[in-house]
Amino acid sequence: MSGFSIQTVKGAFWPHPQVADMFAIKPGQEPPKQQRIPISASFPEHVALQFACVPRLLLAIAWWYLADVDQAREFRSGWILQIIARDLFVTFFTAGLWDFLLYSSLSPVKERMAKYKFNPVYPSNKQLAHDISWATCATLTSSAIEIVAMHLWATGKVPYSASFWRYPAWNAIWLFTMPYWRICHFYFIHRMMHPWRTTIVPDVGKLLYRQVHSLHHKSHNPTAFSGISMHPVESTLYYTAALIPLFFINHPLVFLYTKMDLTMGALIGHCGFANPANASFNHYLHHAHFEVNYGENFVPLDYLFGTFDDGSKRARTD
Repeated sequence: MSGFSIQTVKGAFWPHPQVADMFAIKPGQEPPKQQRIPISASFPEHVALQFACVPRLLLAIAWWYLADVDQAREFRSGWILQIIARDLFVTFFTAGLWDFLLYSSLSPVKERMAKYKFNPVYPSNKQLAHDISWATCATLTSSAIEIVAMHLWATGKVPYSASFWRYPAWNAIWLFTMPYWRICHFYFIHRMMHPWRTTIVPDVGKLLYRQVHSLHHKSHNPTAFSGISMHPVESTLYYTAALIPLFFINHPLVFLYTKMDLTMGALIGHCGFANPANASFNHYLHHAHFEVNYGENFVPLDYLFGTFDDGSKRARTD
């Protein structure tokens, strides 16, 4: 993305413009040539990132103003089941819609999008079932984290700003910067679960990969549900990014926004197809080649730590 265009703002209206663009592709149409991934994202790409987060922010706003934090003083089934039902809906609507459109034989756009797939081989039904089951588990993990956070706010054990407008600048800064500190958290948590390749200290990463993170990498040819197809230990670590704001006394909207982005961003980003499906080619390379691109180039930690791969020397398949 070299400059500002309508593509810059389309993410704010997900999924409508993306689906319309899929229907506009002619059967057999070749996708644009995959460009080398830049070390750091361009300014228009940073703007597009903020727009892409708008649906997640709107979901967080809607939920917070429908929720009643006081009822979370006690663990009762009513409010707990509401959180679980909402989270399952978000996961299955987001990943279900994308995987249906891109992978199902009943999809009206599957053939149109076929040449936009990073890996032209389609995953097996066994992998799809694996991803759906573990994504459901991860969704329930995310619900549990929110349930605990709600209880801590309601009982006063963790202070929070009840009104967003009491400290609007402070809360707005947290919302605006969320994608960046979330990516930093993801990079280090993710890197920790791969082999460290060191003899100075025990290689804990090798153990974590074998016992935990390898489950996620069974989705070497990822679909949308692969995004949060994780071992419970990994999904717990992954969703702790949403807990970071709790240490800085801000509005719970920041927590909810982060959590929505952790779910929806991962699901869309793993779908395995170039735009208009919006998968991350950067992260696809990680799934295909294992020890590169642990983060995203919006925060160039991979470049700084020597794990960056721009994709120029990689094949489209694994």
